[in-house]
Amino acid sequence: MCGINGAVAMFDRAGRPLEGGVPTAVFYPQPLHEAPAYQSHSVVPGGVAVAERISGRVVSLPMHPHLGEAEQARVNSALRKALTPE
Repeated sequence: MCGINGAVAMFDRAGRPLEGGVPTAVFYPQPLHEAPAYQSHSVVPGGVAVAERISGRVVSLPMHPHLGEAEQARVNSALRKALTPE
C-alpha cells in the first residue's frame, strides 16, 4: 500500500510521464469554482480548501474503452512504482 505520502508524491508528478513513458495529464489546472462558467455561483471563503489545494496536481492516467489488458498492466505497474516510497 502506498499511503498518503505516496499519493502526495504522485500529485507532485502531475503532467509528467511515469516510468515507461506512461503519460499523465492535468485537466483541471484551476479549481472548477474559479472557472468562468461557475463565477456567478458564490463560494464561502475557505469552503473549497481541498479543491484549491490540489487543483493542478490531480493526475489523470490513460483510460479509454480500447485500453487492452497489457496496457492496463503497464499503467498499473508504473503507477504502483511511482506511489511506492523509495
